[in-house]
Amino acid sequence: MVAAEYLRSGRYATNVSLASEEYACRMNAMADQLGAALAGHMHFDRPEGGMFLWVECRHELDTRRLFNAAVDNGVLFVPGSAFFASQAGSQCMRLSFASPSVQDIRSGIDRLTQAVQSCISKPI
Repeated sequence: MVAAEYLRSGRYATNVSLASEEYACRMNAMADQLGAALAGHMHFDRPEGGMFLWVECRHELDTRRLFNAAVDNGVLFVPGSAFFASQAGSQCMRLSFASPSVQDIRSGIDRLTQAVQSCISKPI
């Protein structure tokens, strides 16, 4: 009954619209900064929805190794291999823009950039 009343109130559409605008802002902040900082090392397409950015790394950068460097720099992501039953996806990662603020996203991409740089300066 609570859900029915909420839907009847007309607030649902407004809240969905506000949430969509906020997630779009966060996604654009992540995509813009990631593209500017790591364009030569990563490729991604801007999603049309959702709360994640799927990123493919170049230069044979294994995201399992990158994960450890990222954790050392205080940032987390999900290695792409977690989404495959085979060994596929080791060049991919999933970044979430659902929870962090735009400022936290910017800081996180700075720390991720440092982690990438530490991994590509060492033999893989």
